[in-house]
Amino acid sequence: MYMTIKEVSEKTGVNPVTLRAWERRYGLITPKRSEKGYRHYSLADLVKIQTIVDWLKQGLALPRIKELLNNQTQKVANLESAVTPEWIPLFWQQLSDGRYRQAQHTFNNNLLECPVDLWWSHCIKPIEMRFTASEHPYQKYRQQLWYQWIQQASQRLIQRNQKSLREEAWFIGFHPMPIAFQWLFMAKLQHQGIYLYPILEWSQNSLPMNFLNTLPKLPIWLCLDHPLNPQLKTQIQTSATKFNLLPWLLEYNSTFRSTNQGVNHEPSQ
Repeated sequence: MYMTIKEVSEKTGVNPVTLRAWERRYGLITPKRSEKGYRHYSLADLVKIQTIVDWLKQGLALPRIKELLNNQTQKVANLESAVTPEWIPLFWQQLSDGRYRQAQHTFNNNLLECPVDLWWSHCIKPIEMRFTASEHPYQKYRQQLWYQWIQQASQRLIQRNQKSLREEAWFIGFHPMPIAFQWLFMAKLQHQGIYLYPILEWSQNSLPMNFLNTLPKLPIWLCLDHPLNPQLKTQIQTSATKFNLLPWLLEYNSTFRSTNQGVNHEPSQ
């Protein structure tokens, strides 16, 4: 699966001139070339470019980034296979062929065999990367099917863990984070022993400020993929015993929300 420089630019927010400079001047990326000389970028190239973007946001200079990448040459060269369990190509082929029942069976069985803490990095993220790179006309439909399977699996896990929970907390999920991922992150927290009261699919502009004051004072976990409204942030901080953003969102946002200016990650208060 290869992408053109235009497609990569649209997905990463890096303009084509910059991508060419990173290749020619700095040697940071080396996409394959077609017989006619057009650049063909792989999924590994896409992840590598996003890694460069993330490091630039952290204030690293390009020479330092090149040094870091050179220290990870073998890791980067094998990135696509390293982050892709063996079953994912089979799942993707079943999904692409329209064999949805078999695809769901493959996904569910392998998800159950994977430790919950690795669901995102080993099962969800590699598939979401494929959807991000896909231009298939049925992509949105297939992705929505897959989101349903994620949500169902997460809800089953939550039901199984009800009896072993030690803490209570509120979980507030915001648009446009897919609700399937909100359930996924909620399942991960509950797996860690936290009983969650979910408030899902809210818009920052539609969540009533005084509503938060009516909630019992508990820790609040936020699930969002864009900067937090300052007014809402202040309200939440005064309405909770502890205020946290999910630690996994750093990776989620850097991978799938590269056009954002970042997410405000606050320590517990």
